[in-house]
Amino acid sequence: MGKLNSTRVKLLTAGLLSASLIVACGSDKDADPVTVNDKVQTEFSTVAALGALEGAVCTVFNSSDVALGSATTDEDGKAAFSFLAAPSDFPFVVSCEGGDYYDESTQTKKTLPAGKPILSMVPEPATVVVNKNIAVNTLTDMSTAVFKTLPKAQQNAEGVVQSLNNTVKAIAPELVKNGGGLNVLEAPTVVKNATDKVPATPAGKYAAVLAGIAKAATASGKTPDQLGKELAEQAKTGTIVAEVIVQVTAKTKEFAQEQGDEGLEEDLNDDEEATGTVVKPNPTPTPPPTTGGTGTST
Repeated sequence: MGKLNSTRVKLLTAGLLSASLIVACGSDKDADPVTVNDKVQTEFSTVAALGALEGAVCTVFNSSDVALGSATTDEDGKAAFSFLAAPSDFPFVVSCEGGDYYDESTQTKKTLPAGKPILSMVPEPATVVVNKNIAVNTLTDMSTAVFKTLPKAQQNAEGVVQSLNNTVKAIAPELVKNGGGLNVLEAPTVVKNATDKVPATPAGKYAAVLAGIAKAATASGKTPDQLGKELAEQAKTGTIVAEVIVQVTAKTKEFAQEQGDEGLEEDLNDDEEATGTVVKPNPTPTPPPTTGGTGTST
């Protein structure tokens, strides 16, 4: 994959260590996170893009589907959150609905239809320690659709990461190399117009794939959000249609020629070929909560 092979690897174990150090260490009381009972002040942003999605209302839901906070995206698709959350609230599901997005194919703004949000996930507290800008886009939406097919006991942090990895590997395998599914949660380069240059970086390659999906949508007579929802349904079945894979691959390279920095198209040419097969995630189920017995005396 050329110079993109030097992508910084984000390991879950490293993230957990970082999280524990931030919460547990330091004598400066002002620097410690706000804690109420077992809930900790949780702060991060989301970056919603089909291209950039402006004016969407993004809501974070906890593992019990309770809303924890909402915010509206700016012109870069960014929405900031700050709320109290307990470890048991994870994984989060992020839902961004409404607003207008930039279509890289037609170079016009389109409205994201009401009732058809794009989704993403946050597996655990460590994720927002190492990554303050969580991606919300077609690829995370596809992955969340797969995640939601899992039994409730498997809808845990491992299930999130496997869903991201297995889904994106089926359509853009290079994005999950050197870091796996967590790479997909790192926001891509934001594209807002026809003059935005996309760099030869992991974030730039991510943006090019999303633009490739937009261009593939136009080629098939659809809007990017329409094709995105079709891809989510296909991912749930375990197979992405081969013709779509061919179109997305070709259109990603076309976008790199048009708006990519030198080196981006070359890196795309070196990419592993997508298979279209979404392997069903199989995370270790979360054990049910334990309850104390009454005990007996003899």
